[in-house]
Amino acid sequence: MNKMIGKKEFKTEVMESVHLSLVQFKTEWNGASQIVAMIYDDIAKSYKGAANFFTVDMEEEIHLGKNMA
Repeated sequence: MNKMIGKKEFKTEVMESVHLSLVQFKTEWNGASQIVAMIYDDIAKSYKGAANFFTVDMEEEIHLGKNMA
């Protein structure tokens, strides 16, 4: 299932994980993010157990986004 994470969880849940992890970086005000979010949630349900799915709210985790560039 899709899990919201922040900077604290990102390192352990994504960077140090031995499992496949997909991360969606989104904002609430961006229309494209909202469209992709629906598809992302469906994929997360379909591949539950095969991969870890996470979402990062870029408005709350602005520093995390800058570190990824």
